[in-house]
Amino acid sequence: MLAITRISDGEDGGIEVRGRMLVGSHGLYAVNLSYMETKKRVAEVGFEKMEYDRENREFIVFLNEIEENVGSSKKILRFYVRRDPDTIEYGKPREDKIKLKDLEFGLACPCILYPDPRYVNEDE
Repeated sequence: MLAITRISDGEDGGIEVRGRMLVGSHGLYAVNLSYMETKKRVAEVGFEKMEYDRENREFIVFLNEIEENVGSSKKILRFYVRRDPDTIEYGKPREDKIKLKDLEFGLACPCILYPDPRYVNEDE
């Protein structure tokens, strides 16, 4: 359904996620960031914090409200999609709250440091 090409620290803090929808029938609608162990939510954003290129189906998600970086603790990103991507108004503010139960689960992706600094030092 979708592929993540890059997870990195954002230019203005937070986390930036880049990826691509693999199907044209669905569009990325929301992203949830939570801790792996406790499942406590760190951040949740909807299409208002996303850029989407409809021609090549590539997206960028901005998780700017958090103060941690990608590898500061074990976190997992969960991506939720919705049918009919042409009706999703990417980058525009919305007033309603995200209801994940109304969306389709697309992908879960752990946030880990790569290369792991413990192993990089051994190679030197």
